Amino acid sequence: MKQIWTVVLALMLTACGFSAGNIPADHFYRLPAAKPVVTAVPVTIQSVRADGIYNERALLFVESARPLELKRYDYHFWSQTPAKLTQSYLSTCLVYAGAEHMTDITLQTRQWTPVIESFERVLESGKAQVLVKLRINQRLYEANVMATSMEMHDTIEAYGQAMQTICEAMARDL
Repeated sequence: MKQIWTVVLALMLTACGFSAGNIPADHFYRLPAAKPVVTAVPVTIQSVRADGIYNERALLFVESARPLELKRYDYHFWSQTPAKLTQSYLSTCLVYAGAEHMTDITLQTRQWTPVIESFERVLESGKAQVLVKLRINQRLYEANVMATSMEMHDTIEAYGQAMQTICEAMARDL
C-alpha cells in the first residue's frame, strides 16, 4: 500500500511540474500617448465615473452575435481602471491655448465629469473594433474604431484612436 501512495504522490508532483509551464501570463495595457488639442478655454476633467464592470481593470469584450453579453478577458488588464485612464488621457489631450497667461488673469474653467457608458472590444467575423462612449454634460461622445488586426496590441492602439477622436470632438464643442 505504501508503494501505491508513493507512486501516486510522485505522479502528482510530476504532473504539477509539467503544468507549471502552461500557466498564462498576465498582460497589462496603457493607452497610447495623447496628442494635444488646443482649446479656447481652460478645461478641468473632474474624476471620471465608471459604474459596475467598467470600474474594473480587466479588458472587456462583446461578441457581435451576443451584443447583450459583456465578458472580461482573463489575463488581459488595463494598467489602471478605465476611469483613471480616461481622466489622464483627456487631461493631457485638452490643452488651453493661453496657458502661459493664466497667472495674470482668472478665467472661468469649464469643469467636466465624464461618465463611461462603453469601453469595450467588439468581436465580429474575425475582426476587432473598439467602442468608447463617454457622456459629458448630457452629451454623448462616441467613437468606434476598427483594430488593424486581432492582436491585443492593435486593439489598444484603436482605443487610443477612439480616445483621440472623442478629445477632438470635445475641443470643438468648447
